[in-house]
Amino acid sequence: MAFTLTQVFLLIAWFASSGLIFVLAMIARFYEMTSGQRTLFRYYLAPVVLFSLGMARYLAQDAWAGDALADALLLAGALLAVVLSVWLYQQMTWEGE
Repeated sequence: MAFTLTQVFLLIAWFASSGLIFVLAMIARFYEMTSGQRTLFRYYLAPVVLFSLGMARYLAQDAWAGDALADALLLAGALLAVVLSVWLYQQMTWEGE
């Protein structure tokens, strides 16, 4: 099975985004273990799953755009990753009263 150039770029984008989310999850896990504060590091798997589903739909179509469901999955994954990142930032920079 040969991959097209579009599929190769989609796979690279998926690996890059999943790798960044994995690094954030490991930072959140480390911070939770060392500080004892809850960081929700297990929830970082959800954006990876959403990105995977969206990319799988695009890989099956050999396209960059045009699939509303894939776009919605990618958007949901991105928004969830942003929310989790902001949550982690607040946990790490919060100063107690």
